Amino acid sequence: MNRSRIDIHADRDLGPLPRFWRATGFANAECLFDPAYRRQLEMAAALPRRAIEHVRIHRLLDLVAAEDGQTPDGSCRYDFTRLDEGLDFLVNLGLRPFFELMGNPSQRFSDFNDSDQLERWRGLIAQLAAHLIDRYGAREVEGWYFETWNEPDCEAWWKQFHDDPPSLCGYYDACEHGLHSVNPRLQLGGPGGQGNLNDTTRAFLAHCDHGVNHFTQQRGTRLDFISVHEKAAPMTPEDVDPDVGAVLRREARFLDYIRQRCPRLHGVPFMNDEADPQIGWNAHHSWHAAAYYPAFAARMIGEHLSRFVDDDTAPEYAMLLNDNGFVGRWGQRTLTAWIGEEAGVGDGRFELLPKPIFHLMGMLSRLRGQRCCATVERGGPRGVGVIAVRDERSVTLLAYHHRDSIRAAGRADLTLVIEGLDFGLGWLRYEQLADDGAAPFELWQRMGAASLPTPEQMRLLRAAAAAPTHDAVRPIAAREGRFELDLTLPLPGVSVVQLVADDPVKLDAPHDLRAEACRDVHGRPACWLTWRSDGSPWARHHRIDTLDEARGSCRQVAVLPSYLNAVLLPDADRLGPDIRVTPVDLRGHDGPAITVANPRAHACVPSISPPHHTESAKI
Repeated sequence: MNRSRIDIHADRDLGPLPRFWRATGFANAECLFDPAYRRQLEMAAALPRRAIEHVRIHRLLDLVAAEDGQTPDGSCRYDFTRLDEGLDFLVNLGLRPFFELMGNPSQRFSDFNDSDQLERWRGLIAQLAAHLIDRYGAREVEGWYFETWNEPDCEAWWKQFHDDPPSLCGYYDACEHGLHSVNPRLQLGGPGGQGNLNDTTRAFLAHCDHGVNHFTQQRGTRLDFISVHEKAAPMTPEDVDPDVGAVLRREARFLDYIRQRCPRLHGVPFMNDEADPQIGWNAHHSWHAAAYYPAFAARMIGEHLSRFVDDDTAPEYAMLLNDNGFVGRWGQRTLTAWIGEEAGVGDGRFELLPKPIFHLMGMLSRLRGQRCCATVERGGPRGVGVIAVRDERSVTLLAYHHRDSIRAAGRADLTLVIEGLDFGLGWLRYEQLADDGAAPFELWQRMGAASLPTPEQMRLLRAAAAAPTHDAVRPIAAREGRFELDLTLPLPGVSVVQLVADDPVKLDAPHDLRAEACRDVHGRPACWLTWRSDGSPWARHHRIDTLDEARGSCRQVAVLPSYLNAVLLPDADRLGPDIRVTPVDLRGHDGPAITVANPRAHACVPSISPPHHTESAKI
């Protein structure tokens, strides 16, 4: 068997790993009140080390109501109550809004070429900034991103921007002046266009570079980051092949245009905040539920590291966002699979099962510390890449195998040669996402692809969806700081290999353990459990037990990877009075546990509304 070699030099430091992928897109702001969307946000927030930190939300300003009357300085009055309710839920989870300044409070705005309306918009944004800082604190809000109207070059969102680009420039001046007059440390950028250098995007960039600001009458307007939407395939119901290279080429062309035509903006941080395989989140493609999607996302991260982060002439690459925070079925571009009745049918009973792309976000949380030098043997298998990091007494490798063909299949036989380790005895943790009989989507297909699986089928699906396709832990011995590992990487596939020194490390106890009464997809009493953990490389998994101290009983009900800190426990009325979460280390020893009272879901469970799905022209 011919094996290709990958060399990792743990002692060759390439600097801190920029974790620019820790975000997701979202639907319209009204979905912040939907039970299914809220549960998915709770799952995302529970991932360790802010594996998902920012949530990019459309139409937040539609939650603001314009009131009659004026403030003492003559500005309009606004009611932020509804916005507060939505943002409170998000911020209390530890997530941060990626706040698009998009929406129309009480439909009071119609023309961003009108000076009076621009002044009122400036006042709205200033009141918004002051209100957010008063409610959440300056330090918190300074960690958010604020952005222009989503895709102003798409006439479906705000037609005037598409038809008359100068109106976008006036709107942006009002946003910038209002926001930064309250706090100059807030981050505002755009245009968040739908791709390509069209007339709207060119006009916006030219205005920020050398145009006349509507409020200051000076040339140029502050722009804290430049955002684009470049995706790998067009909108079509067909299974076309996403093209990763095309995304990179279009981004590079965009930066070249800025360098040549808008020199004041050269060096401004850059991001692709809708970097998806294909346009259209709600189009059904079964590879959204398979290993192809995480392999695509991992390759995008790897190639952006080498193409932009490692290029000293390129600006800071601030974010590579997967727009997948919607609630949808297996084939839709979502982090989880919705199991239950269709929206508007029945009483809205549902469950959300993690897809492989969700597991990738958890596996990416293992990448912590300094990047290491990793090189794939010349002439090795096409589409294989490795991201390597070291942190204290551990080395973590994320290897991906992806090609620009959804039908490509095969394997890569690799030998990983890790040198420069600062320990001899240790432990190896191995996790893999692949398409085989253990994958939850394939299991669901074999069950008959029922929209409402039976209780026994749901038990099997929950177990399959709650873990990577493969995982293993074993002791290792490195000789003179060198260790070799043979690895077979399916196409498509993603593997994480973690080498951890055999040091007596004490695990931290989980925290913020919460139990909520709910119902499962069949309407039976269930318990929704979430907690937080520090993502220690020494933690192998979490064990969930139900306890009845009066009877002296303890029963295991679930085992989850150490990054998956949320689970639905069915048959809550049959569990004991308490539920315990225990971290287990790589040796199999229990760490400090945390316990919460079982809410006994059968006692009182509110009904749940079905999710509100948003359809958009282009997401």
